[in-house]
Amino acid sequence: MIIKKDEIEFKDSSDFYKFIFANDLYGVVQLKEPIQDSSGNVMVKEGISLNESTIKKIMNLEGKHISILKIILNKGVVEKLRIRLAKETFEVVEKSNKFLGHLYENSKGGTNNYRGIIENSFYNSKIVMFLFRLLMENKPFFDHIINLALLSLGAVIQTSFSVRLIHRHSFLAGLFFDISLVDTDYWKVGVSNGNDLTNISKMSASLLGKLNMADPVVQALNTLDLQKLDMDFGENLRIEAGKFDLSGGSLTKMGEYEDAGSTEEGSGSEEDPEVSRAVSIIGEAIKISKFIQTLEKKLEGTEDKYEKLIISFAYNSEKGLFLKEFADLMTSTFKEFEVEVKKVKHIASVENECIFKDQAWAYPRNNPTQILCKGRKYECKHVEPGWDMNIISRKEAIGYIGTKLEPGQYPKCKLEAKLKGLDSIKKTVKKA
Repeated sequence: MIIKKDEIEFKDSSDFYKFIFANDLYGVVQLKEPIQDSSGNVMVKEGISLNESTIKKIMNLEGKHISILKIILNKGVVEKLRIRLAKETFEVVEKSNKFLGHLYENSKGGTNNYRGIIENSFYNSKIVMFLFRLLMENKPFFDHIINLALLSLGAVIQTSFSVRLIHRHSFLAGLFFDISLVDTDYWKVGVSNGNDLTNISKMSASLLGKLNMADPVVQALNTLDLQKLDMDFGENLRIEAGKFDLSGGSLTKMGEYEDAGSTEEGSGSEEDPEVSRAVSIIGEAIKISKFIQTLEKKLEGTEDKYEKLIISFAYNSEKGLFLKEFADLMTSTFKEFEVEVKKVKHIASVENECIFKDQAWAYPRNNPTQILCKGRKYECKHVEPGWDMNIISRKEAIGYIGTKLEPGQYPKCKLEAKLKGLDSIKKTVKKA
């Protein structure tokens, strides 16, 4: 099957039939050119809607004609492919992992019609045909961007926003955040450097005009600053300059399809307060979803993956990396980790009391009883003289964001007294 600007070409009648059947195109599909025998006699006319019996007839003509099977990309076909994309997306939610499934099953915002949101997000034929091509030619990458789109939407549906089309735009921003990586391997392992993530967002934003993308989506990706989303996994993959061809490969035909679908209403100007609010919300949703997706990749195959994911997310939200307006609602859906979340948020809140903002380090990380001064600020009033601790091996940062604690001598901090509150944290059981 070859997808072109205004047609789809098939290598044989079997390929043709599989496409019709998979996308329920009976009565919708039309041939672009007639099917002729070797003498030039027309066996099936072009431009007429093909019912099931005619399609079966075409199947039986295999080897009896000289024509190349081509169908017209009309509105009916595009609409069926739009429905196919939506179904593929729904299946990801229904068969999803623990984190994504929780977000949709336990949505706090009263937005249960995620199916309608997703289906309406594929609002023009340029978007539909580009994504359908990815589905057919690069399913792993398609699944990757769908996952990020669902995480982004999952972050936003936890609360109510009086911002027009905010759910759709958050989904689309997640969907196309990594589009500039389509012909690379970077997306497979997860980019974890904040500067690289910011640049990826801008590169992807530069492509979206080809799809007639809504302005808030383009603005959000173009202005997104993810420099603080610097995840430390040891051997972090960095993007090499000059490795991207944004006009070749899978991106060559991006936006070439005739726009036979609907177009979105005007999205407003950058100065519009609602657009500014939308850009801010979308940006936060992307920051959260990219952190979760990247950490999921890094934790693949580890024990207690989802517990580590939730704890890392909760810790970093308490440290101020993510807005608590989003994060608290998201983490609260995981009742089984409620105690762990409360504990890690308490640890982060104690560290946040550091006079120097970011020098307090709870130690040991799993069950801290002491606070060390990472920056060795001996002049600080909270330092306990004469109680330095010797760290003999490098220690990981909670949440994988922030610098690691290197071996050496570190002064102890008086803030450790506030860690005693960890012992009193109990799971709150709500009475019916």
